[in-house]
Amino acid sequence: MKQAVIEEVFMNWDVLKWLIGIYFGCFFGLLKVAYSDPKFYLEYIDKKLTWFCYTCMIAFSAFWYGLYACKNYTIDNIDLISEQLAHLEKEYSYVTSYLLVLIIGSCLSFAASILYIDIARRKQAHLSS
Repeated sequence: MKQAVIEEVFMNWDVLKWLIGIYFGCFFGLLKVAYSDPKFYLEYIDKKLTWFCYTCMIAFSAFWYGLYACKNYTIDNIDLISEQLAHLEKEYSYVTSYLLVLIIGSCLSFAASILYIDIARRKQAHLSS
């Protein structure tokens, strides 16, 4: 019974494994592009990737804070019965577990984009010398 409750609250492990696999596939693909074609990476992909990762990080964090504020407002100011409170907590935990994965992924992607910029610049400097 306890295992069923835990699985309802947190994200499905199979989905998480797929997301991690796709993430690392993109990570190594972009790493190869940054190393093999630094000029293309720095002129085109870098601008799009860095903007996208930063925007996702800010948007998901703001959405999480908005959910947190709404949950606290609901608990503090609206008279709910215990079943409604339990359902609210369950759904909040479920949604925020996905948001946590998205926030961590966007933070890691933003850090990786900085790494890719460094790799592309070093490779470009090595090719020009």
